[in-house]
Amino acid sequence: MKLFFLLVSSLLSLDSLASSCCVANISVPNLMIMPTQWQQTFTMASARVIGDVNTKGHSTFRRNNNKETTNLAKIDLAYSWTQKYQNGISLKYQNKKRSFSSSQANDTGWSDLGLFQAYQPIRYQRTFIFNTINVPTSSSIYDSIEKYSVDAHGTGTYQAGMGLFHVENFRSWDFIVSSEVHHSFARTFSSSENKKEIGSFWGTSLSVGAGYIPWRSKIRYGYNLIPRLEGQKLVKIEEDKTMSKQSLVWDSVLNVTYTINSNYAVGMNYLDQTWFGPARNTLLNRSLSVLFQTHFL
Repeated sequence: MKLFFLLVSSLLSLDSLASSCCVANISVPNLMIMPTQWQQTFTMASARVIGDVNTKGHSTFRRNNNKETTNLAKIDLAYSWTQKYQNGISLKYQNKKRSFSSSQANDTGWSDLGLFQAYQPIRYQRTFIFNTINVPTSSSIYDSIEKYSVDAHGTGTYQAGMGLFHVENFRSWDFIVSSEVHHSFARTFSSSENKKEIGSFWGTSLSVGAGYIPWRSKIRYGYNLIPRLEGQKLVKIEEDKTMSKQSLVWDSVLNVTYTINSNYAVGMNYLDQTWFGPARNTLLNRSLSVLFQTHFL
């Protein structure tokens, strides 16, 4: 059952922490690639912003008096209705902390709701077409009321994505490729102070990775490289209009997974956004996550 668990670490790259604050966690869903009825993945993670990149690609690393961290607990549930069709849901609860010099703030709350569905056109060939939806059930930077926007736990907009995923498995190696494109829909935020109108925009990502499983071993070692691009969007506050610049960031993910038995596996991921570039108009993060996955026939 190692093949089933190879996705545990390779797909979990903490998308919501890994790019600018407006990127939803919908790049690749919690797919089930082996015949099974349902799957549950529980994740705990900690991420820290270590730098900022401006629109020209110039990066500035933060000093010790400028800290921004996010700690989260996340659960992904997937259910297979037929041999070719599955869907799932993603729930995330997180704490954000921000400190600058002698000032600090923190807030805890639920993030956005994630939904997905996937279809396998040809059984046993491990190619999937998937659709993802981000539902803005949480506050965002557009309607934040707390200091440093620590209560911005979500994207603020509805997002829908379409993608293709394929895995090729050999005796000791496996190779993964996935691409997706998503659209964020326009939305208006009204408060007693002002009215904000956020325009729609497009984004895309590409994931390539490989994993190695030593002979007769239950451990898989993997690496994924994921560039993410978010397009421009129009932001209108009352009568003032601003066109934001596109953002680009590269996720490098090292992962290791141990298959306990046919039903359970544990894994660990390390993500770093400073290894590859170029990057533009984004935050740079480093994160560490641990996960536990269960599946039943």
